[in-house]
Parts: sequence; structure tokens; C-alpha cells
Amino acid sequence: LVPITYEEHSEIRIKPLEGLAEFTNASLLPIYDVEIPKLVVSCPLVVVPEGEGYTLSLLCSLSNDMPNAWIDHEGKWVGGYLPAIIRQRPFTCLKNKEDKLLVCIDEDSPLVGDEGTPLFENESPTEYLNKMKEFITILYNSGQRTGRVMKLLHDLDLITSWEIQLSNQGGTSGKIEGL
Repeated sequence: LVPITYEEHSEIRIKPLEGLAEFTNASLLPIYDVEIPKLVVSCPLVVVPEGEGYTLSLLCSLSNDMPNAWIDHEGKWVGGYLPAIIRQRPFTCLKNKEDKLLVCIDEDSPLVGDEGTPLFENESPTEYLNKMKEFITILYNSGQRTGRVMKLLHDLDLITSWEIQLSNQGGTSGKIEGL
């Protein structure tokens, strides 16, 4: 991830999002607080331990060995709302040493190439880049709020683990822990 600059990225173009192959084995996708109203009506949301805290995530499958239930065999999202973690690609926000927010790009992303939407025209950011910067900044702030809420829930001891017991028709059973 590197900060976006005209000097380094004037020739970069972003391809449209077509397939979601990199997410087909994701059992969880982190979500932002602004997405809760769109996701909670049709998707299972879970609080998952991460490090010394917790994250809010969309449950995509019951294990990493199972495919993401929200992505079909053609690599297309079948849920009604496409999570921001996917839509923000290949961009993200990071803070520098001076605590300034920088919009960054993953130069190794398959979406970065010679074809697609340019980031700059006539040495100025395109409307596309300006909209992505605004979107990414909103997501960064939302992520900070989400983290604070997860910390508060943890500090107040309001998070309890949820153990899911499963069994199939053949009589095999198992459990899922960590949610």
C-alpha cells in the first residue's frame, strides 16, 4: 500500500470489479458501522475476537474450508448489498507519522493496470478518484467508530461467545467456536 501521488500514479487505471475470486474462501468479511442497517436485515453479523479486541463481521461461511455463501460459482456477489471492504478495492486509508490521513492504493491489486478508469487527467485527480477518496475517508472514520464501539462492548463485558452446534443427516456433528 502506497500513498497516491500524481508523480507515481498518473498512468494508473482501475479496472471494473468483475470477479470476487479472492473472497471465495473468506468465512468472514469485516464491516463498518455505516453498513449495519443495510446488512442486518438479510445477513448474519457476528462479533469476532481479533487480537486483544473484537471486530464486527459478516458471516460468509461456517469455516475456512467452506466457500463463501455470498459468492456464486461464477465469482459474483449474490447478496443484495455488496460490502464496502470489497467496493473499496484497491484503495484504503492510512495515517502517516504526522497523523495525517492518506489515501493509498494497493499497486499489486489485479484491478490496477493499463486499462480502465484513470486516476488523473491533466495533472488533476479525476472525478472517480475524488469520489473514491471521499468514500475511503468515510470508511476510515466509520472503521474508527466501529473499533471504539467494539472496545466499549468488550470493556463493559457485554460480549459473550456463541457456540454453534451442527449435525448433518449422516449423524456427523461438530461445533463452531469463536463467534
